[in-house]
Amino acid sequence: MTGRKTCEEISTETSMSRTSVFRVLTNKLNKKKFSKWVPHLLTDEHKESRVNFSRNFLWRFKTKQNDFLVRIVTGDETWVYSWDPERKRQSAERRGFDEPRSEKVRRKQGALKVMHMIFFYMNGVILRWPVPIGTTINAQYYKKVLQDKLRPAIRKKRPGLLESGILFHHDNAPVHTARAVTDVLAGYKWELLEHPRYSPDLAPCDFHLFPKMKEHLRGQRFETEEDIIQATKVAIKKLDKCSYVTAFKDWLQRIEKCANNASNPETIQPTLITEAPTLAIESSTDSPTSAVESFTNGTTKVGEFSTVSKEISTDITTSMESSTDSPTAIESSTDSVTAAESATESTQNLDSCPIGCTVACINITTYEAEAKEKMQELLEDNQKRMFVDTASLSKQKRKKTSATDERPSSQATGAVAISILVTVFLFLITGDIIAVTSYLIVLVKDCR
Repeated sequence: MTGRKTCEEISTETSMSRTSVFRVLTNKLNKKKFSKWVPHLLTDEHKESRVNFSRNFLWRFKTKQNDFLVRIVTGDETWVYSWDPERKRQSAERRGFDEPRSEKVRRKQGALKVMHMIFFYMNGVILRWPVPIGTTINAQYYKKVLQDKLRPAIRKKRPGLLESGILFHHDNAPVHTARAVTDVLAGYKWELLEHPRYSPDLAPCDFHLFPKMKEHLRGQRFETEEDIIQATKVAIKKLDKCSYVTAFKDWLQRIEKCANNASNPETIQPTLITEAPTLAIESSTDSPTSAVESFTNGTTKVGEFSTVSKEISTDITTSMESSTDSPTAIESSTDSVTAAESATESTQNLDSCPIGCTVACINITTYEAEAKEKMQELLEDNQKRMFVDTASLSKQKRKKTSATDERPSSQATGAVAISILVTVFLFLITGDIIAVTSYLIVLVKDCR
């Protein structure tokens, strides 16, 4: 940071008048006073971690698209006050040119406040937990909330997230990075997305959810803790469901901007990601920017899968359904695996980032063995799952080959058997009724 000098100091050093110094600075050199408040002054290490996080995030989004985003659960804590004054724009009034401007008194926030812990994902809020007044949020309390509140809420509202695997995101506050918390997340097999330090602009809760929520609370006065909790609940319900999708869109745009605005990209090397990229992405030449634009423009649908594993699964299922011999039908699907492996071998000599970065980042050959192993496991699993025993399951085989079943069904056979039994029963009953009737007639005649 360069030293600052006033006009008086420059005037003393140069033996010029203050007016002349000011005129030269403003008119000749086009200098003006400028200052900007920032939450924290970032060092080169902090900036490098921001770029690494952004590029790795874009890599994974490029790899799996919305299948990656819908698995993310993010959360944070925020204070909700009993009185929060409206912003200047919220309290603005339209007046004529001749009317005096309205005056607004600057007020402080209310003394009564309640801490809220909110966790949400792409389709809405999963948990809103108000912390009781006087409770200190430490690692043990945060761990208890994850165990007793968040995980049961996910199991109740969105059980599919637990099956697909959760990508958990929160900032790097000391409470969040404690050993007890990370052990719990590892025990649940939730993958933790690292967050760069001093970066609230890359946290969806800080730049989107909390400001939107508090817009509905500003200018209202609450007397008790229960009033604050109920008002917060109502404010969250007022948020449109599309607001959460917008939060993830804005998140992607901010991450893309951070990755593209690196001050010195030649000296920045992204860290290795924890998941091997799929082969479909390795053979692609599209940039991460196009992937982000397709999502933010609404051209990519939620739930759309682009991983090569699901493509192979679809190919195997299609070939099984179109073949008459199930054990040999799987062999036709190995062509897709061979093509995918050849695509991997063709990318072994890449010197630049496969997603279009201008710097060398991750070498794909590092994951070649692991990718092939996963492909082989997937193929074997599909063979076991789709295998049909033609000797004992002839009906299943006819369904596979679309053959018609000309044998009488069990329902038709049962109906015929029941009709025969009913006929015999009625015949016997009819004979008994005729005999009894004849006997009664003879008995009546004898009595006369």
